[in-house]
Amino acid sequence: MQSGVTGINLPRIYSVTKQSLDQDPDASWIKEQIPDLRNIEKEKIHNAELGELYKEKIVDIKSSAKKARELVWQIRSNANFKEKAKAVYQLHGSRKRPST
Repeated sequence: MQSGVTGINLPRIYSVTKQSLDQDPDASWIKEQIPDLRNIEKEKIHNAELGELYKEKIVDIKSSAKKARELVWQIRSNANFKEKAKAVYQLHGSRKRPST
């Protein structure tokens, strides 16, 4: 999985909820990293229903993802973007030939 955006790929903005369900279905890693959640049911963790521990969500996932998409596309529509993306590819892109 990518952790950020590069100049050579289509932007990917991952769903935090989907990734937590796919990568940590029993929430064991999340509970290990945040011990306060060790007694919270996995379904509540994945849905960010954390009761008294965390009353308010820090980030609104939908609006944050929308804003991130808008910012990425704003950058990608810049006149210099293609030139910069090409330079990134030349420096970091795969040199492997496609297999047949």
